[in-house]
Amino acid sequence: MTTPRSTPRSTYVEAEGFEVHVTEWGDPRSPALVMWHGLARTGRDFDEAAEALSDTYFVLCPDTLGRGLSSWARDYRTDYSYANFGRVAEGILARHGIDRLRWVGTSMGGLIGVTLAAGPLKGRITHLVINDIGPDIPAAGAERIASYVGTPPVYDTVAELEAWLRTNYAPFGDNTDAFWRRMADTSARRADDGRITVHYDP
Repeated sequence: MTTPRSTPRSTYVEAEGFEVHVTEWGDPRSPALVMWHGLARTGRDFDEAAEALSDTYFVLCPDTLGRGLSSWARDYRTDYSYANFGRVAEGILARHGIDRLRWVGTSMGGLIGVTLAAGPLKGRITHLVINDIGPDIPAAGAERIASYVGTPPVYDTVAELEAWLRTNYAPFGDNTDAFWRRMADTSARRADDGRITVHYDP
């Protein structure tokens, strides 16, 4: 008989004076694993991996400040910095009473992990896995990100946003329709005019 998979828990943590949304998976008594997303994404990007790993680990998938359901910046010049993201991560760990942990980071999440592993969390991050980041960033990738981060797309329907996500995030690989629909659901927010845009602070 197989063990039922963990279901995600939506939680909110106070860190550095901000409300930070964290999706939790698995048993809090298990070894801790933090999975941190990329620049314009959310912690829900890790749903499939987090579910699979939750049999072994207590998985925490935060939404970075200004993304997903976490607070937006009071001062973007200081709040949206790697130093502050690191302090927020430390606050999340403190709230959960976590001393030692493993870290998986995509793109920006990888940079945050490297910074912490070499600095404030040196010796506490026991395993570090990074992807989509390295000493050299391909020009095509940087140009693709720059084309939309400062001017996020706006659509009339979630279906249109989903089509954009499928094209823009094609490097995520060959995924199911359910994957892309969930990505659209967790990436969408209503703009002031009621139209659909992505769920981050532009």
